[in-house]
Amino acid sequence: MKKLLIILFISSLSSILFGQSDTAKYYALSDTTLWVDKTFIIDNILFELSGPPDGLVHNPESLDSIVSFLIKNPKLIIEIDCHTDNITIPFTNDTLSYWRANSVRAILIDKGISSERLFAVGYGSRRPRIIYKKTTFTLNNNHYTNCLNPITFLQNTVLDENFINSIHDYCTKKAAHSLNRRIEMKIIKME
Repeated sequence: MKKLLIILFISSLSSILFGQSDTAKYYALSDTTLWVDKTFIIDNILFELSGPPDGLVHNPESLDSIVSFLIKNPKLIIEIDCHTDNITIPFTNDTLSYWRANSVRAILIDKGISSERLFAVGYGSRRPRIIYKKTTFTLNNNHYTNCLNPITFLQNTVLDENFINSIHDYCTKKAAHSLNRRIEMKIIKME
């Protein structure tokens, strides 16, 4: 049976990136100034569309940089937030996002991070992404062969249901959904 993959926050770069340049809210792991509520986007995580809730991450090695970051910063308590698009699926987006966040948490625990430092939250589509700085986004052409041109989203665009439903271009709509599908890591406490 062919497994379907969903790519969260597809990056046009080949390496694992954190904190894309499209937003002032998200930061790079290399930024050593840390504070409560600082948020990072975790890129290039592939999820199985179906399967057991604890085995949804298709490429667990994509979390190795997060593990290194957490080992270097042992006093951080983090929240793993999963967000989906608003496309209707057979079960709820809240359930799917909760399973995915917990799948990421389980892998981090398996890689040696204490469970007491990790909390998982599934937000479904309730927290649409805000584009804080004008950004250009290219869809992964393995999945969207007709969408090869970069798509630009303007500063302060809220990728909510009203905005996405107002889009008439197929590729732009798919790009907005792709940007909403993301995993974030937020610092919730520094001991």
